[in-house]
Amino acid sequence: MKEEYKYINLKNYKLNLRWILPIFIVIAILSFIGFRYIKALTYKNIYKTISELGNQTVAQLSLSINEQKKFVETMIESIKGGYYTSESEIFDSFADNLENYHFTRLAILDRNGNGVTSDGHRVESYPNIDDFFSFDEVYLSENRKSTISDAQINIYSKAFYLNNQEKVLFATVNTEDYEEILLRRLYNGLGGTYLINNEGTILIDSFNKVKENNVNLYESIIKKYNVIDEKNNQKIEEMMENIRNKSRRNFRCNP
Repeated sequence: MKEEYKYINLKNYKLNLRWILPIFIVIAILSFIGFRYIKALTYKNIYKTISELGNQTVAQLSLSINEQKKFVETMIESIKGGYYTSESEIFDSFADNLENYHFTRLAILDRNGNGVTSDGHRVESYPNIDDFFSFDEVYLSENRKSTISDAQINIYSKAFYLNNQEKVLFATVNTEDYEEILLRRLYNGLGGTYLINNEGTILIDSFNKVKENNVNLYESIIKKYNVIDEKNNQKIEEMMENIRNKSRRNFRCNP
């Protein structure tokens, strides 16, 4: 029987190998471009989601805060109208409306930080009392521990005169009431929301981790992420300026 042989043209085989490497290079380049595109698209979607949730939260929170401020202003205007001669008369007049605005209690203090609350507690030497007399408009404080209970509270306040004596009205709300609005956690609980003032002081945080008074958000970011390079510090400064100007921006830090 005659044996059959098959031959491989090595020359053509080597020629085909020459085309494989460029193909792999092209695939690698396209894969890299595709990855960059998907990454950019992912960040874009993240920013869009954050912006949408942020807008919803701002609208809801602003509505709640403005309603509470208006109620405090209404109380002050009634006091200025001369309808009351004592703290107890003021408390009795507005007692039925407190729950509707989520206020836990009222307090009226003098310049020394001494006074009474609407539910019968005595307050003596309230800390930093001068701060509450320094604002012409209704002031919303940062969250702080209540001197009466263990709850974290925020205080609406405004100064007034009663029987020719300068006083300040406190209307307190449990911070957790705002946290319900802010508790739109992002990405399996890794993201959250802060409410700050123009100086960056954290008033409310959805993580419920800020327990101290006068905690600054910008300083916390620098400390937490060990931000030391000039580029990221500049980004934080830009964020501060945008917030002061009430400008909406996306901020991304790469610590």
